[in-house]
Amino acid sequence: MSWPAAFHCSEADFFVRSTREDPPVTFGVLRKALSGSDVFRDMFDCCEGGSTLDEVLDLEESADTLSILLSLLHTKIDPPEHIPNPKPYGTAIRAEQYEPGSVIPFPLLPTMLRLVDKYALSETVQRSLLAHLSCHTAAYPLEVYGYATEHGLRDLAADASMHLLHPPLSSYSPNDLKVIPVPEAWHELVLLHEVRIRGLRRLLLAEEIFPCGYGQCSSHKDKTLSLWKQRKNEIILRVEAATDVAAEMGSLQQELSSCKTCHKACTAAVEMLSYKCRRLPKSIYGIDANKTGEEWLSEILSQFAA
Repeated sequence: MSWPAAFHCSEADFFVRSTREDPPVTFGVLRKALSGSDVFRDMFDCCEGGSTLDEVLDLEESADTLSILLSLLHTKIDPPEHIPNPKPYGTAIRAEQYEPGSVIPFPLLPTMLRLVDKYALSETVQRSLLAHLSCHTAAYPLEVYGYATEHGLRDLAADASMHLLHPPLSSYSPNDLKVIPVPEAWHELVLLHEVRIRGLRRLLLAEEIFPCGYGQCSSHKDKTLSLWKQRKNEIILRVEAATDVAAEMGSLQQELSSCKTCHKACTAAVEMLSYKCRRLPKSIYGIDANKTGEEWLSEILSQFAA
């Protein structure tokens, strides 16, 4: 089924009516399908024989919301269809892509998930919807993060937080942040950004192009050291949580290409810096609620201690 689609049942044996509309809107449904909700199943069990529930069920929902609920009860939700990666072994990070029309649009999902909770639909339906929600982490990271943290979905929250490294947290308005109802969840994002920014700066400052004099060029040593230091000072002032400091430093390789020794030293230093930066956390996964950001960072940087 392609979403959204107006609900229709051609073989109805029961009726559900939206009382929030004037005049009320009635939907023909399959009573058996309604049993996919624990709420409706219990209601039918308690009202057997001669009740008006045998004919029509009034619900205080809008017609649009009721249409979504009934679609969830009558229709199997297919999983999103992945588009195969033509270069599965490449080094570049590639966001997952899906066939057009196979993913439920994000604006529908919060309502659908709310209805799953309210009417106690099956875990199978919930898991299917969460699979669709996870497809939107790149496009709607803040909203997905807010939902995931509110409902204790740690893995989904961690995935969404990877897409919240940029832009800086200060770019969000107080109204934007209302989608994160859990204060601890917001603080974890603050910690993640702080740890990454501090970590990137410390790693950048500590990285030398000629560590302990190794690989230095006798002809261009002073000039190369000056260029390396100058570039570090330029980058350090604009480091953000998503900054690729190794790539920024890598631009020096072109400037040093005329000297094989200096170019080799620069390449090795940039590769080492890249390796160390990759060890910094990219998501809230691994945050210890009992540790400060400084304690978390110290634990990470201790891996590189001599």
